[in-house]
Amino acid sequence: MKKTVLVILVLMVWMTTLYSYASAETLGFGYVNARDVALRQSFEGRIMIRLPEGTCVWINDVRTDRKGTKWYDIRAGVTGEDGSQTDYRGWMKADFVDAGRKLWHDAEAVSVSDSGMIVLKKDGTVESAGKAFADRTEGSCVREWDNGISDIVQVGLCESGQVYYAVGKDGTYYDSAASGNETRDRIYAAGGTFRNWRISKDYQLEGGDTDLSWVYPAKIGPEQLCHVAAIVDSAAKLLLLTDDGKVYAANLRKEEKAEREEESPEPDWENWTDVISLDAGMCRFSEKGEARFACAAVRKDGTVLAAPAELAALIGGWTRMEKIVIGEKWVLGLKRDGTVRSVGISGAVPPDVSGWTDIMDLGTGQDYCAGVKSSGAMVFAGEPVFW
Repeated sequence: MKKTVLVILVLMVWMTTLYSYASAETLGFGYVNARDVALRQSFEGRIMIRLPEGTCVWINDVRTDRKGTKWYDIRAGVTGEDGSQTDYRGWMKADFVDAGRKLWHDAEAVSVSDSGMIVLKKDGTVESAGKAFADRTEGSCVREWDNGISDIVQVGLCESGQVYYAVGKDGTYYDSAASGNETRDRIYAAGGTFRNWRISKDYQLEGGDTDLSWVYPAKIGPEQLCHVAAIVDSAAKLLLLTDDGKVYAANLRKEEKAEREEESPEPDWENWTDVISLDAGMCRFSEKGEARFACAAVRKDGTVLAAPAELAALIGGWTRMEKIVIGEKWVLGLKRDGTVRSVGISGAVPPDVSGWTDIMDLGTGQDYCAGVKSSGAMVFAGEPVFW
């Protein structure tokens, strides 16, 4: 009996010294930086698949083995030649992946969707990560589109996340799905391939490939559209934020609206005033319910406006806020002190952002979120997989 206990103790000591664990650290998106790198079941374990250079992966954890070699706990979605999709989870040597401070540094702003993110850096360049473009058949990253783009003042992506865009100081508009870049007199944009809304340098709303049915105000004229400061384009509505803090709302064309089974009463848009930040998305407020339009605004005094009633019940009491971002499963709120609040929708558990501090911008997708610190460093939480 004593011999058995001794053997067990020796094994336990051996196992605890076999690997040296670094503190858990979600590094978020990264890129394989070499050809055909092995993703293994464990440190030096069986090879599950070899990932090609440029593959976009998600990094959940960092650990060091007994030899001092650093490894990443990686999740990657791989599409086979036959179109099959496999979600892999394994370990890869850190030397073969660009991630963390090596990649995500000097950031200024981030825009996030269910399918990826694009980051505006302080030097006016951009980085992006996530799904491949809609017209790409190889790889699962979008990094090559970023090369050569500079003097950028705004970045964004459309609802599906498949189209990334950037706007330069001179009004040049770059679209990841376009065959070429076109120059127009723009300062902000929203949407993507299907709906591309723009604000000109004189704050005039332009573009859009779909008809609008204005909800508030019922009639809108050029004198009102000359004061647009920001655009929020969701799958259900187009929202405009004016430079004096008002919110204008329009439904999309009738055939798109007819596809949505559930409708909520319109917010009292007339009372949405003194707004400094606005976001919208499609949320599921019940387990089996259809995704419904939801929106939230932050006022100058830091209080929050939200619709529909289910969302207002969750975040309507938040104060001292700077920005709200809405995901399908949760809502995040950036506070004026740089911390972040989160709440799940319909029982969903949001990523743990309780330790985030000194945040100046953030965004969320369906399964993950990203934040930008005032130092330019980025933080991540959650666990997505993209094919």
